[in-house]
Amino acid sequence: MLATASLLLLAAAASAGLKIDHQPVECIVKDRFAQIDAAIDPTDDVMKARLYFKSAQDSDYYYVDMALMQGRFVGKLPKPKDKAGPITYFIEAIGWKDQNRRTAEFTAQLAVRREACADGAKVAAEGSGDDVRVTSTSSSRLKPQGFKGIASVTVLADNAASGDTATTADAASTAKPPAKADKDKKADKPAEKPAGKPQEAVQPPPAPKPSPTPAPKPTGEDDYQIGAQDILKITVFGHDDLTQAVIVQNDGTFFFSLVGRVKASDMSPKELERKLTTLLAQGYLRNPQVTVMVQEF
Repeated sequence: MLATASLLLLAAAASAGLKIDHQPVECIVKDRFAQIDAAIDPTDDVMKARLYFKSAQDSDYYYVDMALMQGRFVGKLPKPKDKAGPITYFIEAIGWKDQNRRTAEFTAQLAVRREACADGAKVAAEGSGDDVRVTSTSSSRLKPQGFKGIASVTVLADNAASGDTATTADAASTAKPPAKADKDKKADKPAEKPAGKPQEAVQPPPAPKPSPTPAPKPTGEDDYQIGAQDILKITVFGHDDLTQAVIVQNDGTFFFSLVGRVKASDMSPKELERKLTTLLAQGYLRNPQVTVMVQEF
């Protein structure tokens, strides 16, 4: 009995935290977007997934955010230039419950075309679409020297200022859990009243007369407040891979591709539409059109 209990405890400890299942890419074709994917479990505990990369010409890492597509997290690299040399990369998963994980560093050789890759080597799938938005792990806004097809370069401080819920101080160190931005702390602190003449007391308005409790309003109405366990149907026009049904978790959030965890509780569907539109427009999509419907309470 004691041995069985010990085995159960060991199994529980081994299963704790995030797990990244990734088959390393061994060859990347130059002048082509490369897609690298991984399975990260449990998916609901993933707040952000990032693909770090650099060429032989770059001293610092850059990263791209990975999107959840059909149960796997996918990241698209910029196009390697002719003299980029071997591409080094690794994957980092940032847990919603402070359980970060990262893979080892992998090296992929560069080939002029797919047929030039070594026999039996795993070749990165070719991506398509717009240029890639990357983030620098240093304070430099310069584009990586070994790549092209880059829409913009931001730095970690910019992500923190724009409301990113997780920052990485060093690409090679992910032992510490993601810290909340200082802006969130300031938001919780009530604003101090300016010094000067004290304000006169204002009499509160008379209490309204009690009214009958209204019946629950049908889904889709602008003033309905989204709550835990609601099932939302999110549609992004022209992007079938982003159109999906999500379940709002007990903490009021849900995971959405490209943007990570999104807080939806106490918001109306229209407010959530505007929020998702803003998040997707920050370097991911051009003029996104988002609709949100509550399928089930």
